[in-house]
Amino acid sequence: MEFRLLGAAAGGFAAAWGSLALIHRADPAVRRSSSDLLVTGVIAGLIIGRLWAMIATGTNPLAHPGDILIVRGGVDTIAAATTAVLVCGWFSRAALWPGLDALAPGAMFGLAGWHAGCLLRDACLGSPTGLPWGWSATPGGVDRHPVELYAALLLIAAGLAVLRLWRRHPGTGAATLAALMTAASTRAITEPMRPVLGAGLTASYVVVLGIVVFAGFGVWRQRHRRRQV
Repeated sequence: MEFRLLGAAAGGFAAAWGSLALIHRADPAVRRSSSDLLVTGVIAGLIIGRLWAMIATGTNPLAHPGDILIVRGGVDTIAAATTAVLVCGWFSRAALWPGLDALAPGAMFGLAGWHAGCLLRDACLGSPTGLPWGWSATPGGVDRHPVELYAALLLIAAGLAVLRLWRRHPGTGAATLAALMTAASTRAITEPMRPVLGAGLTASYVVVLGIVVFAGFGVWRQRHRRRQV
């Protein structure tokens, strides 16, 4: 299980890395800076997300430091994603929007790769469905939504839209905010179809979406005021 999870994570990272190399192939400096930013954000996100998951399950990381490397216990996705965004923002603060915008399309394709990695982990299925494309985990079992593949397809489409937005409006923050909004929206839409206890994380992703929309409005208003001056 641990190696399959690691393989899925590696697939997501490869998708992000490869797409950034392709997108920025004409500009080696931007390709290098965005790739470095990707590596930094991923490492920081994995560490904090793993620590958060350990604490949430009652495991003291200081008393069990070896468990940090055991990924079968999981990584808190919200903590990991938030940390990655904040760390990337910190390291690109000298040119915040240009740096984040250049990374945004690759990050979307990386998330799509991570969700598609459910095929390696046998973890694609969610709630029962009567739709023709559902499939069962066992022969003769109940057909279920391939919810992780839904998320992967939505994120690929979002990545293409973010890429187009970045090419039209580079360095404005539009691509970054669009990436954050579509990532949160994808998770919020697909969360109810995931097999979780209770209400899942739908409310959390809706809150994140609201924060991003509010931040986006603030950025737009600030730029609008500057144009009027």
